[in-house]
Amino acid sequence: MTRCKNLVELLFKVYPRLNVIGTATTDYLRDRAILSARNDDVSDLNGLAIHHFPGEIHEYFGADQAIEDNIRIEERGNRILQLKKGCPIMLLRNLHPRDGLCNGTRLMVEQLGVRVIEARLLTGSHINDRVFIPRITLEPTDSETPFKMSRRQFPLQLAFAMTINKSQGQSVKIVGI
Repeated sequence: MTRCKNLVELLFKVYPRLNVIGTATTDYLRDRAILSARNDDVSDLNGLAIHHFPGEIHEYFGADQAIEDNIRIEERGNRILQLKKGCPIMLLRNLHPRDGLCNGTRLMVEQLGVRVIEARLLTGSHINDRVFIPRITLEPTDSETPFKMSRRQFPLQLAFAMTINKSQGQSVKIVGI
């Protein structure tokens, strides 16, 4: 077994030719993932991968709102989602389980819009189906703060790397490195 010297070497061991246009097909992405126990490692690997992945970056900002006396005060959030056409993503919420849109489902970005992202399912019983992921608003129901908050964002994250917990139920090839 070969040890990788750094994250770039690990990334290209699991995703060979990642930086070559046309390499990332549904089969290519379906069969690969880097698993980690730590969220910060997953974040670092996904950030590194999206910058090596060919194409134009589209940035999506989460919008936080404080709600006081039914008046919404909007602020730009600190969560930035960077995506490119063809990259792997993971759904973070159950949107429509009957159609395969469940928390943890992996998809591949087909088109990047302002209010909706078109993607193709990589896993599950609806494999290869095209779906549309909208921005959603999340409002905590049980808050300990004296005011209500909401966040509007796409319920997605990059999925070149994922935590071991999120990988449960996924069928990926294990690469010894």
